[in-house]
Amino acid sequence: MNINPGGKQKKMRDTFIPLSNPDPAPGEEDTRGQLQRMCFPDGHNDPKLHGQAKGMKVVLQERKSVWDKLTSECKAHRMKMVGKCSSCAKSQVHKDAERCIALAESMGQDDTVLHEDITHADTEAPSIAEDPWCCMYHVLALQEDF
Repeated sequence: MNINPGGKQKKMRDTFIPLSNPDPAPGEEDTRGQLQRMCFPDGHNDPKLHGQAKGMKVVLQERKSVWDKLTSECKAHRMKMVGKCSSCAKSQVHKDAERCIALAESMGQDDTVLHEDITHADTEAPSIAEDPWCCMYHVLALQEDF
């Protein structure tokens, strides 16, 4: 799924915003349980968006309480909001290899693991994989309907 609308992304089927999403802020609309269309309607104000698939940003913005929580978490951690962080962009094989190396090192067996087998992506970026609010991709992936 793209960050922005349109482009080369599959059109997804409509869904209902999960009831398990965070409570809305006082005075804000509660979007939980509402139908969410995953494509823009043909009558949308912007003719370029007619029938186009929505991107992650629009989908999250329509889930008001989730968007608010994501923006507040990014501000609190002084992080830039991104579509997919470096940790989420790593392949599962890469993540498994990193866990194996960490386990071997904690057991004092670091000479038995070939560190060269892992290509390091974005080593200067801190790993925040444990943070469910690290990026738009992760937040959507944790939604019950994704």
